[in-house]
Amino acid sequence: MGALIDLTGKKFPHYIVIERDYEYPKIKHIKGKSAYWKCLCECGNYFTALSSDLRNEKIISCGCQHKK
Repeated sequence: MGALIDLTGKKFPHYIVIERDYEYPKIKHIKGKSAYWKCLCECGNYFTALSSDLRNEKIISCGCQHKK
């Protein structure tokens, strides 16, 4: 595994990455060294996503875009 890529402030079409989410893996009891990021969707919802999913553009929104 390589060095952590800081995604803070990175803009995507429907959301922006706010900060690294250190609590999410603890709350969900996730083990491992994966990084999770708190994001703000254009609809106003916050969500947490896995670093690799963000970098590979597997996440398009908090889920609101799937409903359209």
